[in-house]
Amino acid sequence: MSRPQHQTATGESASLTRTPAKGWESLAQQARENAYRAWIAMRTAPRPATETPRHHRLKGGLAHGTHRGRTCEQWQIEVTGGGRIWYGRTTAVRKGGDQ
Repeated sequence: MSRPQHQTATGESASLTRTPAKGWESLAQQARENAYRAWIAMRTAPRPATETPRHHRLKGGLAHGTHRGRTCEQWQIEVTGGGRIWYGRTTAVRKGGDQ
């Protein structure tokens, strides 16, 4: 059985070989402080007021994804030169002002 494939932002095919938890663990081993900062950013400012080259919404066909039948914005945080976190965020605002 072949490994699952996905396309990167540049259209290249890449193998999915790790679960998200193992990916986090690996990233934290490589860049502990940066991984921690990325986690804090996702929890406190998942949609930053000002996007940066290191924390921005994905564009084009990658701008949206689906999770549990709901459309989500897709974002990326560059943790290291080669390590990036992609995450989805629903567009609905929850009661209490949470983004």
